[in-house]
Amino acid sequence: MTHAADGRSNLLDERVATRAADALGASSAVGMGEATRAAGGRSEPRGGVLESGGVATPRDDLSRRGWVHVSWILTITGMVNLWRWLARRPRIPRGASGFGYHQQLLPVFIVITIVSVIETVVVDVAVHQWTAVRIPLLVLGIGGIVLQLAMVAGLLNRPHAVGDFGIRVRSGAAIDLDLSWEQITSVERATTTRIDKAPPLVLADGAATYYLRMNDATNLLIELERPTRIDVPRGPVVVDAIALYADDPKAFLQEVRRRAGQPS
Repeated sequence: MTHAADGRSNLLDERVATRAADALGASSAVGMGEATRAAGGRSEPRGGVLESGGVATPRDDLSRRGWVHVSWILTITGMVNLWRWLARRPRIPRGASGFGYHQQLLPVFIVITIVSVIETVVVDVAVHQWTAVRIPLLVLGIGGIVLQLAMVAGLLNRPHAVGDFGIRVRSGAAIDLDLSWEQITSVERATTTRIDKAPPLVLADGAATYYLRMNDATNLLIELERPTRIDVPRGPVVVDAIALYADDPKAFLQEVRRRAGQPS
């Protein structure tokens, strides 16, 4: 899937996405201090990567006020995504190629949306004679459907992107990582499936890998030149590699090979 986007058309949702990221980072700052290891009292590196092995994730200590702020920002972002979806204007950098990651989740969202529509209609018919009850339930039902569509739009509008600049790794409106070719050692096929509800950040063989799973799976691995700090919803973490999912990993790798030798 290849698209070109006008840079000027991205200003509004870039600002909204930036505010969302700032809100997420600020509200989780309390939980991002140096954590103390259970054995020996030594501290872990930022991002919750255990020095002695195992797995860990940043502590989630968002305040109630922080969650409300983040929820509002992400709701606005979702509305922007919905508008862009309807306008067929995906957020892909100029001259880059976009690669979706939504095919496994799309059928689930479609089923949930259809069920929600049916449920809203049934409830409205059942309570139509009680206006005081009917109106709030109708608003909640329609609002839920719109938010579900906005979530789908976030996946469709924000694909992974490969260009002369490098690789943009995305997961809806929550994660947008900009990796230059200078930061990347290799990109390869590597299929993994989550076992025993493993967290996104996993330490194995002394290297920290962040997993952007779709339906508990990834099929691509980006290895980095050096430990790199990335911003994720629960706070910044330092990683050596990023695992992601693409609907067409073969085409993704072909585009990487084509672009990697070009000047950024």
